[in-house]
Amino acid sequence: GVTIRRVDAPLTAEQRAIKEAEARKAKEEELKRLEQDRKNRALLATYATERDIDYARDRALADIEKAIKVLQDKQAELAKRKQQLDNEAEFYKKKSLPPPLQAQVNDNDTEMKAQQTAIEGRRKEIELVKVRYDEEKTRYRDLTKSKTASKPGTAAQEPAGADSRPR
Repeated sequence: GVTIRRVDAPLTAEQRAIKEAEARKAKEEELKRLEQDRKNRALLATYATERDIDYARDRALADIEKAIKVLQDKQAELAKRKQQLDNEAEFYKKKSLPPPLQAQVNDNDTEMKAQQTAIEGRRKEIELVKVRYDEEKTRYRDLTKSKTASKPGTAAQEPAGADSRPR
């Protein structure tokens, strides 16, 4: 007889689950690799040199610093308003504050806390931006290093000068 095809024994439920898990894991790894390749191409397309990365980082940090300055100015205005409200509340030392004045004091305190929280959030954002651009710079170095290393003769070529002429 001639063997036309071979049929394996059916897989058990455990074997099928293992095979499916391996296939799922392989698919996830392939997707991660493709995503990393896409990010690498985008990084190389975005920046021509490391200085471009530094420039983009500095620009992003300057934007955040401007936002912090605006928040701090608003906070200073709120502090002035709080001083005015405190001066007005002095009149009511022995009495309870009128509801409109109490509402203004509460609103001002709430707004000051919100401004402080926003400033803290922006400061954390500064650290995240620094880390992100440092990672991009490191990846850019690795990619450009491997790119130049893969081209034969780029590092070994000597510049044309008086000593390199044939005699």
